[in-house]
Amino acid sequence: MLGLGGGVLYTPLQLYVLNLPVQKAVANSLFIIMFASASAVSVYTKNRRIDYALGLILEVSTALGAFTAGYLSAYVPESVIVFILGVVLLFVSYLMIRGWTPQKREVRHWKVLSLKRHFNGRDYEVPMLMAVPLTFLAGSVSGLCGIAGGTIKVPLMVLLLDIPMDIAVATSSFMIGITSFFGLMGHVAHGHLQWKIAVPLALSVIIGGNIGARIAVRTSTRRLKQVFGWFLLIVSLSMFWRAFNVR
Repeated sequence: MLGLGGGVLYTPLQLYVLNLPVQKAVANSLFIIMFASASAVSVYTKNRRIDYALGLILEVSTALGAFTAGYLSAYVPESVIVFILGVVLLFVSYLMIRGWTPQKREVRHWKVLSLKRHFNGRDYEVPMLMAVPLTFLAGSVSGLCGIAGGTIKVPLMVLLLDIPMDIAVATSSFMIGITSFFGLMGHVAHGHLQWKIAVPLALSVIIGGNIGARIAVRTSTRRLKQVFGWFLLIVSLSMFWRAFNVR
């Protein structure tokens, strides 16, 4: 209904409702996100919004960050992972409450290693010296915390990499599935994925996403986003509390 996916809730819900260790909750979340991404990609592909070439190029560093963080998560204290998740949720809640519309501005970026793109009738230029470290960071957060990463990636792609908003959203949705797969592989190496939990959750996400999309077509979601933003703020604060009280 909100166009947010749901990755920001998959990990916290498993922590509180199922009482899973954070690494296992993150692995299950990444598994779920792959299915949510596939559903979104099918819609965006029909509308020619996904810049596949750009997405695959940016996904190299993103996937590397996701796999690295997913693998190293076994050695990261739970309190650190939960704290970082709290920071991400705080950022997302701010975007939901305040709303977010990118402002047009004069663009100045490095001409060295800039990738010029012409897609769907529009021209834009992506500064790769900035894009590589930013996407690596976004992938790392995704692999470590089990979130989709789009809530971080889209603002970065629009504000710092100067990619048109609609193309950024669609291309990010495509990248999210690949990012989640590589992040999941890092967790699978340590046996974090819980198949008996992840598969039913993935099926419920597909059903819920379909219902939510149908409702969204007939519903104004501006106020709902603000309410959800305040809810996420409470969840983020609970993550901070948990981070400082993990034994």
